[in-house]
Amino acid sequence: MKSRRIIIIVLLLLCIAVGAYWLIRRARKPPIPTEENPDKFGKEVDIKTLLGTLSFAPKLESRENSSRYWLYVDGRIVTTRASPESHAESLKPVEVLLVPGEYNVEVGTTTPDGDDSGSTFPFEFRSQKVTIQAGHVSRVSLSVEPMRYGEPTPIFALVDPSSEWFEAWVRRVDSEIQAFQKDATQQAFLDVFNALRQSPPARASVYINLPAEKGGGREFDADEVRLMVGWLKRHRSRTLSALPADFVARMPDDMRLRYDQVLKAINSYQDYVAQFEEIATKLAAARH
Repeated sequence: MKSRRIIIIVLLLLCIAVGAYWLIRRARKPPIPTEENPDKFGKEVDIKTLLGTLSFAPKLESRENSSRYWLYVDGRIVTTRASPESHAESLKPVEVLLVPGEYNVEVGTTTPDGDDSGSTFPFEFRSQKVTIQAGHVSRVSLSVEPMRYGEPTPIFALVDPSSEWFEAWVRRVDSEIQAFQKDATQQAFLDVFNALRQSPPARASVYINLPAEKGGGREFDADEVRLMVGWLKRHRSRTLSALPADFVARMPDDMRLRYDQVLKAINSYQDYVAQFEEIATKLAAARH
């Protein structure tokens, strides 16, 4: 009986010794270092290895020319050099990080004096397709030369206010107003104008679905909208404007009464176009 107790005591002491030894070893074992922000492969992620770089180099034959332009990628504005401080600044390459894929890179240029382009639509778009690969730089170079003025709109000659001349002028005014009502450009502006009346723009640019001959649908900022609204005002202004006061004074009374009626239609047209300036105002406010 006594020997059995001794055996039990020895076993208990042995268990205590083994447990103490295990605890001491565990306390002395150095902690396993952990990596900060590893990805699933145990390495830090470099965003540039997942994206590709578009490097755009503007071309300008003569430094004397204006280099005002807007750079687009798939119809969205990525940068604008609307008021370059110097030609050297305006000709610096532009780099944009993009998800790998194929893109349409465009540059929109205007006339040297876009605010007074006459009857010429104030924008011209030059484009180039580019394929972006992850971790690579894809280079595109497009001309930012200012576009040229088009042919001026023929002036409806002023002669003596005879009935034949007046009837021809009235028909010309009516034809121009009908053409304007069917014009896809003014319809695109009207759609945007109505949309922004319902909800103000969240960004400083807005999509305008221009017809293909005007460059097609894309984003436009406030400066571009102002140039196009100015063009809408000038495009038909040689016909849809009030006649000189001294010319009107020579009209017979019955012709003068009809002229006043036609002038109301002309003024309505001008007021209609002027309302589109509100689009640019709202886009400019969205910048802040």
